[in-house]
Amino acid sequence: MYATDQWKVAIINMSFGWPQYQMAVAKPVDHAATCGVLVCAAASNGGAKDDVAFPARDSPVICVHSTNKQGKPSDFTPNPLPFTPKFAVIGENVEAAWPGCENGHSQSGTSTATPILAAVMALVLEFVDQKPRKAQDEKRL
Repeated sequence: MYATDQWKVAIINMSFGWPQYQMAVAKPVDHAATCGVLVCAAASNGGAKDDVAFPARDSPVICVHSTNKQGKPSDFTPNPLPFTPKFAVIGENVEAAWPGCENGHSQSGTSTATPILAAVMALVLEFVDQKPRKAQDEKRL
């Protein structure tokens, strides 16, 4: 709740998950969603044999699945749940900075896809936020 109430964040990224419901996570997630914060979480990496993890399966959370570079679901991404908010973004063989690796590091997972979606959401929010300012500036001319 600190990030929502004190920092006034617009987006919360959770690149983690559990098989079971976690009350300690559910309460601040529900609070953030009630305050209008976009909350996204990694689906899980067990493939079709595993269920979508908590908190990604919780109703106020955007569940993030992984795709390869061709946009096809990654083998490790679970089957999407019906009637839940979800996105699938690249999360397979993503080049990233990594401590001790001078030339970068390739990583895969729904935990890799989740911050990519959070970054895209931030760009969209920034764009939307600038639209009214532009209209106001035009009225002044």
